[in-house]
Amino acid sequence: MATWAARGVDVERLSTFYPRLVWTAFSPFGLSGPYSAYTGNNIVAEAMGGLMYIQGDDARPPCVSPCEQGLYLASLHAACGTLMALWERRASGLGQVVEVSVHEVLANLYFLLVNYGLRSDMPYRMGARDFMPPNGYYRCQDGHVFIAALQTRQWDRLVELVDDPRLKDAALRDADYRNEHPELGVPMLQEFVGRFDCWALTQELQRCGVPAAPWSTVADVAANTHLNERGFFIDFKQPPCGHLRSAG
Repeated sequence: MATWAARGVDVERLSTFYPRLVWTAFSPFGLSGPYSAYTGNNIVAEAMGGLMYIQGDDARPPCVSPCEQGLYLASLHAACGTLMALWERRASGLGQVVEVSVHEVLANLYFLLVNYGLRSDMPYRMGARDFMPPNGYYRCQDGHVFIAALQTRQWDRLVELVDDPRLKDAALRDADYRNEHPELGVPMLQEFVGRFDCWALTQELQRCGVPAAPWSTVADVAANTHLNERGFFIDFKQPPCGHLRSAG
């Protein structure tokens, strides 16, 4: 509010004259609170929000998200909040202030505050390690496939497909045990995955009920059979470029 007032903008007076006004405030630390007067940018908000602490190589310093993802995520919150305010105005005729704090958005990402509030749990930086494997990328003959068999029934279906006696150890059915001993499952799974082409394996895993997806390039996404059959892409005219194809 102080920033607006310094620029000669009186929000309360505006609201009196224009009660239908929807005003979206987007700032690093919000309109009130102990940090509200602080300046900041994406890297500051990610650091103070705790997101940087859990990102990057676990043997190196914290890592900021690429392409200012923190600001991007907060922008999505701002867009959704503004749309809800506009929807409310259609019903009540009244506008409101939509306040978005980048710091607050990032502090709630990955349940950082929830976990700490419930269990005093402080997340740590895992680096490139899988969390509750199999839950990560595995190298195929022609690329990588992502496998996320987190539930017991999914693990059972994966073990049945791989058909490796080393994975049939009853102890490995427990996700916590697999997380504590990734060396007992990950190498065998990588050995299996390495025999196949990416898309053929993805389809077979999905057929068996194991969540899986290929690591796709933009060209791979454009050629994706599932997306094309769903009509996900649309053709449109874009002067001066002519006809283009984009996500629908």
